[in-house]
Amino acid sequence: MCGITGFVDFKNILTADDLKSMSLQLKHRGPDDSGYNHFISNDISIGIAHRRLSIIDLSNLGHQPMSAQNNNYWISLNGEIYNYKEIRDILIKDGYDFKSNSDTEVVLKSYIKWGPECVKYFIGMFSFCILDNKLKKIFLFRDRAGIKPLYYYDNHHTFLFASEIKSFHMIKQFNNTINNDALALFFRHGYIDSPHTIYKNTFKVKAGHYIELCLKSRQRKECKYWDVIDEYNKPSIKISFNDAIEETEKILTSAFNYRMVSDVPVGIFLSSGYDSSTVAGILSENNKKINTYTVGFKEHQYDESNLASNIANYLDSNHTTLHLNKEKLREIIEHIPFYYDEPFGDSSAIPSTLVSQEARKHVKVALSADGGDEIFAGYPKHYQHHRLYKLLINTPYRIRALLSPLNRLPRFSHRENLFNFKTENDLLRTKLETIVFNDNQLNNILSFRFNKLTTSFDDIHKLNSNVSSLNKLLAIDYKTYLENDILVKMDRATMSTSLEGREPFIDHRIIEFVSRLPENYKFDGKTSKLLLRTIHNKYIPNKLMNTKKMGFGGNVSSWFKNIMNEDLKKLVSSKKFPDHLLNKPKINSIVVDFLNNKFNNWYQVYQIYTFLSWHRYWH
Repeated sequence: MCGITGFVDFKNILTADDLKSMSLQLKHRGPDDSGYNHFISNDISIGIAHRRLSIIDLSNLGHQPMSAQNNNYWISLNGEIYNYKEIRDILIKDGYDFKSNSDTEVVLKSYIKWGPECVKYFIGMFSFCILDNKLKKIFLFRDRAGIKPLYYYDNHHTFLFASEIKSFHMIKQFNNTINNDALALFFRHGYIDSPHTIYKNTFKVKAGHYIELCLKSRQRKECKYWDVIDEYNKPSIKISFNDAIEETEKILTSAFNYRMVSDVPVGIFLSSGYDSSTVAGILSENNKKINTYTVGFKEHQYDESNLASNIANYLDSNHTTLHLNKEKLREIIEHIPFYYDEPFGDSSAIPSTLVSQEARKHVKVALSADGGDEIFAGYPKHYQHHRLYKLLINTPYRIRALLSPLNRLPRFSHRENLFNFKTENDLLRTKLETIVFNDNQLNNILSFRFNKLTTSFDDIHKLNSNVSSLNKLLAIDYKTYLENDILVKMDRATMSTSLEGREPFIDHRIIEFVSRLPENYKFDGKTSKLLLRTIHNKYIPNKLMNTKKMGFGGNVSSWFKNIMNEDLKKLVSSKKFPDHLLNKPKINSIVVDFLNNKFNNWYQVYQIYTFLSWHRYWH
């Protein structure tokens, strides 16, 4: 796990010092080592830098940027390729020799042999840069699900790239003008959907894509090599439920054990849910005593630490429980604007950062369990009101139009177009797209007119008609909420404390198999995550499990009313309040009503707070 950054300056202005400044911003991602490569080619200034967190091959042979074939090829890699040893054996048989035991050298030699197609061989999480001096091109690759971040800025004269946007702020040519349409997207979803970012001319490399920049023509091309939509569009697998259990368990076991590949100690984030306990249960069968970590809260309705401890005791793991106090809360919240770069509205970033800090005291790698809900249908939005939505689909439009005024009620404000949809796909999108501020509310709180940006929510129309409604929901959730919220949260939380976070469920082999299974194997009308629960119960008694799904965000409402209320008031009343972006009277009204207990709209208040604190830090 590392951080990468670099530039292509067609005006030949940027220097090695600029490159080092960009790299220094990513020190938290890789404190163990740093490397820089800067040179001039045909009056073009090119820089590639790397920050290293040593996990595999701890020797200097793993130093980056790494080159091959007389510097014709250069690489800077962030992430891990878990099957690198198998690929290495293939390359050795084809005559390639290796100087190190690192996965980075395997990736570089794979590119030399297969070109951009090399990514199709990798099992892992990654974002990496390849400079191909033979083709005079630079490539930026991102893994299939988007576990590892990669950003780029392009104003035609200056091309910048980095694991985190903060590196761009070190370059004078970077224009940090806010993209108003992307800001509206943030207040709508609580995050900014890929490929958009908070800044103009700045983008995320899409999951499952790579960017190709030609150094001669300056032309930039985006290429897709994998898309979860394509997996769901494949024909369903004809398989019995018992055979599906057996095959899924085999893939899970392989994926989980791959995530234990490391030359340093590994831990596991453990909750009382089925996802993390399945990871811990399977790994306890195949590995020596594991390390597990849990966050607890004072409020009983948010606390699952006792249940997690019971699971840890059953598995006989080395278990650590820690609790979030107000001092830790303040400290973490104050640093979120720096580590998250963009406005980010998921409050579970706070406990995720806390558990990462504790785990880092004991291990250098930690396994999370994100993706289980999006793969196996674990969120209420996947299965709640199933009958109601089927009823709505079969209700004539004229009758639904009579019900449309109900959308004005507060309980339906986050479900736009619930009654006046035109197609089944429109209704499914409405069911899935949880909205923090709807269009009417956005027009009230924003000081500008905005355009709706295209996002992966629109990809629901790319799914074949034979894909079931539940599988459509899962496919889009994988491309939206998982990539842009959950994976961003965990990458920044772990990296903020120089901890490598790994995602055992985000193995493309899992989703490629489970996506083609019948939807009733995931939700049979009564039980969610049916397939995963059945596997889970082979490792951990069901009596130890929490019967009610719990979130991981904590009591945000209480935090802001009792601990952060003065901070919130100061941000809203500040003379530096961004009036050109937000309607201050309306924002103040929302906050005052919340603090006076008129409305418990804490989720909206949290978005306001995170944006204002982010804006104060970066502007």
